Amino acid sequence: ITPQGVDESFFKIKHKTPKHILFLSRFEIHQKGIDLLLRAYAKVAKKIGYPLILAGHGNDTEKIKVLITELGLEDKVSFAGSAYGKKKEQLIADAVYVAFPSRHDEISLWALEALASGMPLVGFDLPECKWITDDAGLKAKPFDLDEYAKLLVKATDKKLNAQMRKNARSLAKQYSWEKVAGMFDGFMEKVLEKEKTKAVLLAAA
Repeated sequence: ITPQGVDESFFKIKHKTPKHILFLSRFEIHQKGIDLLLRAYAKVAKKIGYPLILAGHGNDTEKIKVLITELGLEDKVSFAGSAYGKKKEQLIADAVYVAFPSRHDEISLWALEALASGMPLVGFDLPECKWITDDAGLKAKPFDLDEYAKLLVKATDKKLNAQMRKNARSLAKQYSWEKVAGMFDGFMEKVLEKEKTKAVLLAAA
């Protein structure tokens, strides 16, 4: 009913000279779309100029490693393991943007954290991703790998990337804990008002 809130610490992460593209999530191919990301990245790996870092863990780790080998990406893609706390902040600080190739996902806390960190998101135009505005994220038609590959390159453009970083943080501010708490309070007030009206109607019956 109300979205998750994002911690203020992510708004304070300072960007460094970009070193990589970051994917951070559970290693679950069907939902998280890691196979889509790898196949699209393989199309532009020589052109893009940034290695791809996969951070996380999950049951599909071995399948992902096999796919990386099949696509000839062993020297372009590396694993960072699970990422929490300072390690997570460092990976974000060194990223040019966050790849978000999910086949289906709600308003995930990680997406909010990435935006709050000033990271543009590059994903697919899913119904549940409509909340990500076009000035804070680039979205390909589901699941058009040629278009997605082009967006992976487009998001590295320095001028566009700099503007999207600002827009990403502006969007994330709408989901700060303070804002979310206000939304929840407003919802509860409506519920209580409804219950009061019901009680009055029952008493009058």
